[in-house]
Amino acid sequence: MASSGRTGSRQGRGGSGGLCALILLAARFVSEAAEELADPEIRRAAGAALGARLRHGLRPEDRLRMRSGGEGFDFLIAAAADQEGAQALGERMRKRLSGPLALKDARLAPEIGMGWAALPLPAAEEVEPPWREALAQARERLRKDLRRADSAVERLLRRALAEDALTLAFQPILDLRSGRIAKAEALLRLTLPQAPGPAVFVPAAERHGLIGELGAAAFRRAAEAAARWSRMTPLAPDSFRLGVNVAPRQLEAENFVETALKICAEAGCAPNLLTLEITESTALEAPAEAARRLEKLRAAGFRIALDDFGAAHSDLDRLAALPADLLKADALLVERAASGAQGARLLASVGALARSLGMKTVGEGVRSLAHLEAVRAADLDYAQGHLIGPPLDEAEWLKALGASWPPPELKPPDGEAETEEPPRDQ
Repeated sequence: MASSGRTGSRQGRGGSGGLCALILLAARFVSEAAEELADPEIRRAAGAALGARLRHGLRPEDRLRMRSGGEGFDFLIAAAADQEGAQALGERMRKRLSGPLALKDARLAPEIGMGWAALPLPAAEEVEPPWREALAQARERLRKDLRRADSAVERLLRRALAEDALTLAFQPILDLRSGRIAKAEALLRLTLPQAPGPAVFVPAAERHGLIGELGAAAFRRAAEAAARWSRMTPLAPDSFRLGVNVAPRQLEAENFVETALKICAEAGCAPNLLTLEITESTALEAPAEAARRLEKLRAAGFRIALDDFGAAHSDLDRLAALPADLLKADALLVERAASGAQGARLLASVGALARSLGMKTVGEGVRSLAHLEAVRAADLDYAQGHLIGPPLDEAEWLKALGASWPPPELKPPDGEAETEEPPRDQ
């Protein structure tokens, strides 16, 4: 993990003679809610909490350097330690950091990579210890440790695909006009014991060429679920659509439209029940080719959503040329809109842009009433996030579909002002 230049240190008098331990730790935060991991405030708080755990175990003569906003740590343990002792110290520090973190409404599980080396204990007058060789050794061990962890995730993914140990969770989406839960996004989960969340297994699937298989499995399950609901629910079929993520590798396949239609036919699912979610960066990487394929998908009956809009630099000219029905404003845009007037103006301008292009809009990452108010103020159409509802299993989702919002636990108590009751569906 590269140094950000943002460092803090705790150091006292050094010694001379003997060996000390150099430990490198890299923290990767894991959460079922991807929006939590994208929240810079939560990441800063998580890094600070890990730093506090480490400091609690250090002595005045030990030295700690935090990197990358608290997601990586270098430190010297000024105690006699050969290579075996340095590794044992590092494992103890890894264990110290590995417990879950409860921050506000978020619960993160740090996954820690560790590298170590022993080096001569620096003399008291040395500002920086002579640790170039030891640092290189520790970094190589850290890289190997992270590769081992990545390989373990790859093996688990291959097993999940072979055993069909996959399921979907459904995150509710609130229609801000009607005040009812109207849509959902399908999110793939692994059902094997000790399986990591999507923040870990999705990037690993991309690195190891498995994202296409995972995406196809999610698509098939989403089509089957939407078909079941269209037969079960009294709502008109056009009153809800299920969003399903499409990976870049899937979209790049020449036969993707034909494959998607075949899956829908086998599942008995009308394509207009599904919204295919394409990340903004994927759509804008080769906009002419993306536009051609997205137009084919729309002509086949699917709806198209541009996901994570605003997570990267947005080229508005190229965006206007893309055929899409829905624009999903990234959680970072919503966070900024809730934090200040400039962010609020930016989110409102995104909503106005989408309307001018004939798109509906979703505010993602709505975790608080302040976020929800920012999305309402920007005049977006829908809201999605843990405040609206966490990912649900199918039975829970079917209970939520069409329900009015907010639920009783979020409504103001008797005697306090309440908002006007939202209009009922006709």
